[in-house]
Amino acid sequence: MRALLRNFAARFGVLPPGVLYLPLMTKAKAYFQLLKFRLALTVAFSSAIGYLLGAQSVDVGKAILVLLGGLAVTGSANTINRLAEACLRVWRPRPHTPAKWFSAGCI
Repeated sequence: MRALLRNFAARFGVLPPGVLYLPLMTKAKAYFQLLKFRLALTVAFSSAIGYLLGAQSVDVGKAILVLLGGLAVTGSANTINRLAEACLRVWRPRPHTPAKWFSAGCI
């Protein structure tokens, strides 16, 4: 299992080769960069404000859930896009060939 994690991390540039464990703050910083936290927070904040503007009765608990859900969805979309971009960098299609990055073995 560790070898699989090491290979995956080295392939996608998550960790330097041979490094599996990092300090907590380094991991947190990497997650914030991966999720594009400021962008995700902006999108989630606007969705929560939209909920509050459209709600007939204001419920702070539901607004917080909308905010957290928006953070989760936006962060996961950013992560998927980043992995897809990494796969496209690894596999470059020939001219006049349709791009099929699924065939690169990334997904």
